[in-house]
Amino acid sequence: MFVRLKYSKLSNRFAGNIFRKRIGWGKQLTKLLKFFYLLILLTVEIIGDLLFLWKRFSCKKNINPEKILIARIDQFGDVLFSTFLVSLIKKKYPNTEVHYLVHPKTKVLLEKNPNIEQIYFWQDFFLHFIIGRPEGRRKKRSFWQITQDNIQTLKLLKKEKYDVIINSRAYSPSWNFFWKLAQPACLVSFDISEQSFLSDYQISYNFHEEDWKNHLRLLKPLGIEGKDCCFSPQFFNCDYQGLKKKAKLSKDFVVISPVSFDKERLWDRDSWQGVIRFLIGEDFEVVLIGLESQKPYLLEIASLMKSDKVRILTNLSIPELASLIKLSKFVLCIDSFITHLSIALRKQVICLINEEVYYLKGVSKPRWVIDAKSMVPLIPNVTILSTLRTKSSLLIDYCKKLIESERKTNSLLW
Repeated sequence: MFVRLKYSKLSNRFAGNIFRKRIGWGKQLTKLLKFFYLLILLTVEIIGDLLFLWKRFSCKKNINPEKILIARIDQFGDVLFSTFLVSLIKKKYPNTEVHYLVHPKTKVLLEKNPNIEQIYFWQDFFLHFIIGRPEGRRKKRSFWQITQDNIQTLKLLKKEKYDVIINSRAYSPSWNFFWKLAQPACLVSFDISEQSFLSDYQISYNFHEEDWKNHLRLLKPLGIEGKDCCFSPQFFNCDYQGLKKKAKLSKDFVVISPVSFDKERLWDRDSWQGVIRFLIGEDFEVVLIGLESQKPYLLEIASLMKSDKVRILTNLSIPELASLIKLSKFVLCIDSFITHLSIALRKQVICLINEEVYYLKGVSKPRWVIDAKSMVPLIPNVTILSTLRTKSSLLIDYCKKLIESERKTNSLLW
């Protein structure tokens, strides 16, 4: 069934670049490049299935793993998002070693996690050289240096002799080829990976469903079902002393993260100012956070407040940021990483999302994007609002509910 569906999709894409009419030399060139790319991809998939499809049937169906590797070569929010898998694995197999394979800059998210025995690094070329995302790259490394580092990592992974490698990247290219070279007993991945023929277990990915539920299915070959499970990422690397050295904060403060790498995600400045005025009026200190490169935008928001109750912090490490969130009353943000970090720290969070940012042709509904919300779990301590339809008055109403709850119980409900 999977093989037939895969080839149907690939054939439709291949045919589309033959018969689809394109105007302009640029679009014609793109069409030609896609044609040859898909021609190579189809050939590789056919050869790969002929060589490796039989191995899926010889893979152990009842897995009792001693060592598992989770491959998550992504940005900060994606790596933190995936850590909810760890506690579920440890609950089912308490003596199993869980290792992680991540981009080096995300190591800080996994440090001090008692459920993760080893962290390995893989430097994805796209993430390393991506335009507009230089933060987190402490060293500039050449293509050759990155290749050498990755080869050394692959040798180390091979020595580990993993029972299971879980490729939790949900989009292509997912590099099943490299994980297969590590020679695990079983390789589990989503069925939208381009190197699909190398995987022993293909897990369906539903774009119309919450993303944590998709990822939960990766554990199905391990006998872990989703009936009694919930989304609960892990973070143990707080630094309260470091935060104390950088900022003296009042007892009652709210954290606001109004920034993003993508300008189209931003909520309008005037609306933020309206919310901040309300919070100041309720006797809260407001802490605006972001990266140093985002400070000018934060200053724009704070410029009209003229209040000593508005502070800007842009020089925080992730452990310091986690400490700040943990001590706050609640969090307002537009970024999924801050949302997932708040969830991991058991803190109430309101997340504003621009649904049109993640529009996927053929998947999203007309003029409505469903997968943007899927990245933020719909659980009781998370409120999701649309940046396209939310006015400051609506966000203020939600803030009032959180404040009332906090003042009644002296602590926010989880």
